[in-house]
Amino acid sequence: MGSKADQSMAAWTRESAFALLRGIDAGEPGRRLAEQRLKALHPLPEGKEHHSTDFEKRLRKIFERKSEDDPQPWLSLEFWQQEIDNVLVQGIFGRNGSKSSVVERVSAVWPELSPTWLRDRMEEVARGGLPQWVQREFWAEQVDPILQVGLDRANRFRSDAVERVVKAHPELEVGRVSARVRVLRNRRTRDTNPVLWKSIDPILIEGTRKANQAEREAVDKVLAKFSEIRIAAIWARLRRLRYKRKQCGPLRWTSELEERLIRVYQEAGLSAAVSEIQDLTDWPRQAILRRAHRLGCPKEPVADRRAWTMAELRFALESVNHLSVREIAEELERSEKAIWDMVGSRGIPARFQDGYSVRELSEKLHIRRPSLRGWIKDGLLHKKRNGRIAEDSLQSFLYNNPDRINWTLLDEDTSYWVSELLETEETRVNGSGARMHANSRS
Repeated sequence: MGSKADQSMAAWTRESAFALLRGIDAGEPGRRLAEQRLKALHPLPEGKEHHSTDFEKRLRKIFERKSEDDPQPWLSLEFWQQEIDNVLVQGIFGRNGSKSSVVERVSAVWPELSPTWLRDRMEEVARGGLPQWVQREFWAEQVDPILQVGLDRANRFRSDAVERVVKAHPELEVGRVSARVRVLRNRRTRDTNPVLWKSIDPILIEGTRKANQAEREAVDKVLAKFSEIRIAAIWARLRRLRYKRKQCGPLRWTSELEERLIRVYQEAGLSAAVSEIQDLTDWPRQAILRRAHRLGCPKEPVADRRAWTMAELRFALESVNHLSVREIAEELERSEKAIWDMVGSRGIPARFQDGYSVRELSEKLHIRRPSLRGWIKDGLLHKKRNGRIAEDSLQSFLYNNPDRINWTLLDEDTSYWVSELLETEETRVNGSGARMHANSRS
């Protein structure tokens, strides 16, 4: 299809007319050739002897000629270009074959279209179907400057509140007061010294409220300018920017923190140990990792990251609202973490997530959230990488701890759902198909 330079552009050109329309004309032989090419682009489904009724109807409509003046679509270059692009889109979503098989199919019909060019064309088609907010450049150039202004104002409000407290209570370190701000912002209720903070909290709460208002105003400005972006995506982006902006000087490591880091590493691995210290201190993960390596914790091997193609991006982003992250990962032959990292970096919340949140289980099972968090801490329930409670962990917990559930509070739907989980776990444990009814636990 033209020169190699033309092919590297992955765009349709006038030179493509010769290849796509080769042998096709208004005569009967040209018409039969056009029909053969369409059928070659859309092969018979596996195990079928005939095309679907819808496809046959489409063929008749394409080649039906109502009058002599009626234009024939299959004689135009645009028709074949669109047809090939549609087939490439099918390859992106795994319809009628994989991406590689679709490329081979098109190349077999038109040998002038090289597989390399067709793969590039598939990327171009995928890119054209993506909204602007999927591109990293859009967030960096259009959204981030607005959010940065809001973060600057929020940080000033928090810093002013911390300075007021330190002036009034010089015996308190800045780091300790800043940690209290995080406690109030996250609405945690643990108070080691309620008397100490009684006179301080009103000052910090006032600063936190003003800071939160500044961030909300920044999000509202982005939403007003780009109404097509979901508000959850904007907040996700702001949280990422807030985390990146964290700057800290030399971290004040204590022997207690180091001992805890090593202990959790020995019990649960390096990632869990880093998360434990990060929850306590709000320090950057990389800084904690460096400390862990100095303390003798070996580096975990990191596999080479495969760059995301436009075809993969389009499949993942259009599937995230109806497929679980696990299913998307399996389809793309990537890890679940890679999928979470990709959608998270673009501020895209995955709606259909694996597992259950603490809030969801609290509402479904009529259990207080502190109780659920306590069971997680005690190892009775386990969270996945996405921070949600794994279903296999939940069904094992329900099977082994029926006395912790108030079965009389469950409605009919929840009772049926729990009974299904119990039956699955009993089958796994005992290998039997005996059905277990949740109501028998009451």
